[in-house]
Amino acid sequence: MENRKQAILRAVVNEFTTSAVPVGSQSLHSRYFLNLSSATIRTELAELADLGYLSQPHTSAGRIPTDSGYRYFVDFLMDLEEVPERVRGFINEEVRRHYDSAALGLEKELLGRVVAALDQYEQGAENLVVHDGVRNLLRQPEFAESSRLQQVLEVLEETRYLTVLLRELIGNSDLQIVIGSENASSQLQGCAVVLTTYGPSNHLKGVLGVIGPTRMAYSQTVARLRAVARSASERMAELGV
Repeated sequence: MENRKQAILRAVVNEFTTSAVPVGSQSLHSRYFLNLSSATIRTELAELADLGYLSQPHTSAGRIPTDSGYRYFVDFLMDLEEVPERVRGFINEEVRRHYDSAALGLEKELLGRVVAALDQYEQGAENLVVHDGVRNLLRQPEFAESSRLQQVLEVLEETRYLTVLLRELIGNSDLQIVIGSENASSQLQGCAVVLTTYGPSNHLKGVLGVIGPTRMAYSQTVARLRAVARSASERMAELGV
């Protein structure tokens, strides 16, 4: 993809992730591309749509990323967000506290509590999606209809699907991002799933995951999920688990 198209796609993803509102040429011009005319931006948006990376919900509306657009962003344009020191310190403190105060055989439950605590710590941060429950999903406009949320919860309770997904992750890499239509389950085709492994390097202990709408702050999600996994792995190594 040409550099200008990459820059515009990145800007559309960033804007739509924050606002949940289709992105138009005027807002891109005023916020990102003062050196480009609105007409030039409109042309680029149309070409990105023709390539399958953007779509237009309504004739008069701006553009939103497609699953292919998010995939291109994740694979080629995403720069992981730097985890703030205060958040990193909070993660380390919660991991240490929970591992030191509970039975070591409950790693899955403990880390679920850690990521839930991280969510509570960042109450009000709209894009924080490291979470083990449904509270954040309820805050997203994509799940305003209870039926959509119910579909997601049904899949999460279906252990066969999660088992297949975890096996794919363990077999391929320590990070897996499944976006929209890439999900094997039709109920999750409006969602993104981010998974990473944790545990001492010589022995895999488990998998941490985040699920949310495809309109996800991927750079923040991946960075913070990895921070939780890294902290848990280090603590487990210290304890010889």
